[in-house]
Amino acid sequence: MCWALGQMLLIGWVTYWFPMMEGAGLKYFAHIFSPSTFRRLSAQKSIDIMAGIITTQYFTDIELAGQWLDEQAD
Repeated sequence: MCWALGQMLLIGWVTYWFPMMEGAGLKYFAHIFSPSTFRRLSAQKSIDIMAGIITTQYFTDIELAGQWLDEQAD
């Protein structure tokens, strides 16, 4: 898949799902990065487009992501 098409699909996913997740009451989103640097940058750029709708934190470790989500519930 070419970079531009992949970026368009990711932006479409973010602009479609983030408003739906917010409407369902989601307030915090922990994104676990892919090991691929290219995919990591692409995902962060796309998700940052929706900044302010849902508090998003980026992680490379699923355990740390879970801990962060647990802390948000306090």
